[in-house]
Amino acid sequence: SFGLVAEINGKVSGIVHYSFQTSTWAPNNYCYLEDLFVDPAVRSKGAGRALIDELHKIAAAKGSKRLYWTTAPDNETARKLYDKVAITDRVQYKIII
Repeated sequence: SFGLVAEINGKVSGIVHYSFQTSTWAPNNYCYLEDLFVDPAVRSKGAGRALIDELHKIAAAKGSKRLYWTTAPDNETARKLYDKVAITDRVQYKIII
């Protein structure tokens, strides 16, 4: 697992946590963005977009076939950003244990 931070005026304002996963369907890997958090006081100032953009560069440099993540359907704040930078073409199924 790896992480990045975003700073605004020298203060940590956001974080991203990610990992690379092997896949039967890709010759190299997929990059999974596990957590993205931006301080509510500075949302809509570009920190989240900057973190995703930087992770996109890292994933491409590592040869990742895909950078992906999930979010809750009612996470409207995050989805406003996600809908600008990515497409959604999957349905997630899970078993809660």
